[in-house]
Amino acid sequence: MPELKTDLRPMFSYSFLPIVVTFIICLILFFLIYIPKKKKPLQIIKPPVDDLEKIKKKYLRELNELLNNFNNKTFNNRLSYQKLSKIIRNFIYEVTNIKVINYTLEDIEKLNIPCLAKLIKDFYNPEFSIISEGDLKKAIEKTKEVILKWN
Repeated sequence: MPELKTDLRPMFSYSFLPIVVTFIICLILFFLIYIPKKKKPLQIIKPPVDDLEKIKKKYLRELNELLNNFNNKTFNNRLSYQKLSKIIRNFIYEVTNIKVINYTLEDIEKLNIPCLAKLIKDFYNPEFSIISEGDLKKAIEKTKEVILKWN
């Protein structure tokens, strides 16, 4: 019987360079995607004092109109709170140029405007709950205080 001879090939070896290059690319992608970028702080642009007084009068007038509509039963409690929230958000937008109109409560709390955060937090339950309960007159008074004290 003839003897079977098997030729073995030498062991295959991978180049180490593609592995290193792939690892470096993955590392760079990780840092580009997952490392948070520094956000530049919001710049609050204050209007001139004359304009600020006009803006305050405008929003105080809107609050009075809202109270009249609520008293005349034109608006229900939920709609009144929604309009109240919109009024104070628009006021803050006009005096600071920060678009709080689109912000959630969490975003507003990060702005470091505690008076606005407290008001919006107070408005959330009556504004969004199934049964809207809240003292709108007291909420309007608090909103007026914030507007009047703003400088």
